[in-house]
Amino acid sequence: MKRLLCLLLAFSFLLTMLVACGGTTPGGEEGVTTEAPEVPETPLVIAENGASEFRIIYDRLEVLDVATLESKIKTMADKIEENTGAKVSRASTNANTYSKESFEILVGTTGYEESIAAAKDLRLKDYNVVRDGNKIVIVGGSADALVTAITWFTNKVLDGKDASTTGSIVFTQELERAYRFGYKANSLVAAGAELKDFTIVYPEDYTAAEHETAYILCDYLQQYYGYVLPVASDRKDHDKEILIGKTARTTITAGTNEFRVEVSENKVQILGGSTVAYEQIPQYFYEQFIPLGKVSNTTQDMTTLLEARKDSILGTTGDIRIIFHNVYGGTTPSEGIYTNPILRWNLDSNLYEEYMADILCLQEFNNVPRTGGDSSLASRLAALGYKEVPTNKYAVKITYKNGDKTQGISNFSITEGGDQTPNTPIFYNPEKLELLNYGDYVYTSGLTDAEINSLYSVYKHKLGTRYDNPAIPSSASQQYWDYERYNDNIRYGGLSKTTVWAIFKDKTTGKVFAVASVHLDHQDTCYSNERRAKQAMELMNEINTKILVGEYVNIPVIFGGDINTCYNREDGKYKSTGAITNFEAAGYADVQTTFAGADQASSYGGYANFDRDKNYFTSIGSNSGDASDSIDHCLYKGSIEPTLFDVVDHIYGRRTSDHLPLVVDFAFK
Repeated sequence: MKRLLCLLLAFSFLLTMLVACGGTTPGGEEGVTTEAPEVPETPLVIAENGASEFRIIYDRLEVLDVATLESKIKTMADKIEENTGAKVSRASTNANTYSKESFEILVGTTGYEESIAAAKDLRLKDYNVVRDGNKIVIVGGSADALVTAITWFTNKVLDGKDASTTGSIVFTQELERAYRFGYKANSLVAAGAELKDFTIVYPEDYTAAEHETAYILCDYLQQYYGYVLPVASDRKDHDKEILIGKTARTTITAGTNEFRVEVSENKVQILGGSTVAYEQIPQYFYEQFIPLGKVSNTTQDMTTLLEARKDSILGTTGDIRIIFHNVYGGTTPSEGIYTNPILRWNLDSNLYEEYMADILCLQEFNNVPRTGGDSSLASRLAALGYKEVPTNKYAVKITYKNGDKTQGISNFSITEGGDQTPNTPIFYNPEKLELLNYGDYVYTSGLTDAEINSLYSVYKHKLGTRYDNPAIPSSASQQYWDYERYNDNIRYGGLSKTTVWAIFKDKTTGKVFAVASVHLDHQDTCYSNERRAKQAMELMNEINTKILVGEYVNIPVIFGGDINTCYNREDGKYKSTGAITNFEAAGYADVQTTFAGADQASSYGGYANFDRDKNYFTSIGSNSGDASDSIDHCLYKGSIEPTLFDVVDHIYGRRTSDHLPLVVDFAFK
């Protein structure tokens, strides 16, 4: 190998001397001087005969950020030693003294001039493996691309044909690789400037839709354009900006049902007139940015679309508007989806304000949406001017057998005077409504062994108690049977299965009416259905003995929320018994099934998943059912009539919770 390199150098020197002296080059004319051909660089010998002058240099922070990078770098060193016997050291940039003459394999964002030059203009999936002087430079447009580049270099160069046959590793010009991914858009311009030089900007005091749209656009451009645009709040100016929403530098306006895009020098403005207007902007990205290769002015009105969906943001239709909504008080459900509570509380408050709710009947409003300072849902509602109906505080006490939860419950009690608040609060607009009376109720219905055993045969031995003959399934625990005996409140050690009620006077019309926020047992078993039926009777008793009494005996009553049962369930699965059956028997009508103009979509949408890396909800809940599958309901009785019923099933409604908000308007007769 060394002899071959000497011969190449000797030939190159002789050829250079001939040209310099005006001699005849092969194939040339005598006496004619030609330019000297470029002398190829001497190939780099990475390792030979068990020795190497090279080191592998990397950035320590990048290795910490990219889980597979450290192992990939180690594999490089191992392959060199395996094929040549040479040990190659590895060092981070902070432990290495830079020298242009030193022999190094530079991996990733070292900050050295060779790495910076090789990485210039790389897109997300591009990578370079090149030589720069005495250095081999490996860079990628992203962490994934860098890992791919290292893998290629390891397989092609370090473990390639030369290494395996000669015991030496030589890097030649032919082994350099510049990989370029085929993106749908090679150029994307706004007012003559490439979009890759812009910064995406959203308001510091952002709405959820503005935040989502900014990061959706960022992700979209990465996929189809290949550049990762920085995303920042409007706290400071940038040379070129894509302004999303009502930033400090936004100059355009948009109507409630439209979004606008306006392009000027060094600025793109994208603005929706409401949360629901932002729903169509990602579609605009998809249809306009890439196919046209540019961003241009547009104004799109969504009125026709909203009217077709009976969307209530078009305006109130009656005297009173109520939103019923299970806000999901957790952060991450059992299936591992991250629901980003802070962004959801932001979105909830945006929607409640835009939909102009007079009353909010919420469920699963536990300590999670109550805590967190100004970011909490409770604080956001207070900032919007809503007041909460006062409630009692309770103490929940559960005693387990032998102190072991798995052995079941020996005693359970709920008493007043504790620190727990019912998770079904009512918030109202005090400018519109006067609070006349209020109260709350904690459900106590449980099932006795006799009741469970009587149901055991009715439901074809689906589930029984530990006393049953034949024996209960082995998968059922002692604790489960005790849960079937007691109210569902104890499943989570809180007060989730409750009702909060209030009597209001409408300051505009002078009418008096009652509203209740309700949450019933959630388990989809025959026993839970039986408990819901009993809880429905408890609610009817509470209304008849605490609300419809004295001067309020004939006032209209509206109640609803997460009833946790649907018509399909009660009509077939559980043999026409359950909460809705009992409500209707007491004279209450369900707005969704009796009002001709009601939105007939199901109210359950599943969980939206927030991607922490991409910083937006990359998947949202689906809503494929209809009214017969709805588990959220609004029921009413008395001298009022519904004028609107809307299930908020647009994409932002599906981000709020696994339940979709119900918007209901009523007019007094």
